[in-house]
Amino acid sequence: MATKSRRRRYKREKQTTRVVLQDRDRELFELLDPHYGFKFLTTSWIAYLFGIYDDEYAYDGLQRRLAKLFHAGYLDRPERQRYSPNTNYKDFVYERADKAAHLVGSPAGVSHRSNSYPHEVLADLGYQAPLHAAAKAKGWALIHAKTLMSGVTFKVHSKEGLRTLGFPESTRQSRTPFWGDMDMPPHLIDRGDDLIFIPGIQVDRSTESLRNINPKDPKRTTLTKHLDEIISFHQGKLFQSHYGFSSAIYPVVTIDETHELNARNYVQDRIGKCGYMVFKTVPDIAYLDHFPAPSAELITTPWRRAGMPDFLF
Repeated sequence: MATKSRRRRYKREKQTTRVVLQDRDRELFELLDPHYGFKFLTTSWIAYLFGIYDDEYAYDGLQRRLAKLFHAGYLDRPERQRYSPNTNYKDFVYERADKAAHLVGSPAGVSHRSNSYPHEVLADLGYQAPLHAAAKAKGWALIHAKTLMSGVTFKVHSKEGLRTLGFPESTRQSRTPFWGDMDMPPHLIDRGDDLIFIPGIQVDRSTESLRNINPKDPKRTTLTKHLDEIISFHQGKLFQSHYGFSSAIYPVVTIDETHELNARNYVQDRIGKCGYMVFKTVPDIAYLDHFPAPSAELITTPWRRAGMPDFLF
């Protein structure tokens, strides 16, 4: 019976009345944009981002509204969440359906994001959502790729005088403007007194050694390949020529401390001390008994670096 009950939670009911969309519904559809924003969000994180997480009455109303949008075909509840522990007692995970994407003028199915449910949950709930919470708590401005692609610029003082930073026209007009195989599109943190430009992040759910026993290339694995790509990108100053910014930081998120240590050691062995890659170990969020409550902690606590003191956003 438990299995049957669980399946019903992911099966749409026939709508007896038409759903009249509200402004907040459209705001949610814009937020759940896998090309520029979130692929997955839990009910709790949606409530937090809408500023009603601590309002019991409003939260209850949000749950009912999300259910109505799901049954009307605007939102999806990804099937993979059915197989996580304690699934009948956890927050629902939602993603935008094609019907909602068309409504807000976004092409359906167009995204750099992968089809791996636990990987993308980790990217969204282990990095992107906490980054929103950190920006809110710290008073930072968080500028996403969609805004950067619109041509917005930033004035900064440098040794050479006043400089203008922002995406070059050639990048904004490109059919493939986002560099590399990153797990998030570029984004910018404006902390008031400085800018932190992030071309993308890397999420790695492996727990084994970085060394892949392969006679042709025994030291190369998926993560080391991505670390090599970041090194080449940064040393080639593509953050400047391709994106128009004067520096960059690259977060690397893992689920295993030993794996993270191995990654930092790999970087240090390759290039010595490195200040531009920052590392954090977080839980494998999709498979926890309960999703963590919305918090900025995963961003605001120290990030480790290779051969250098910890980094604080």
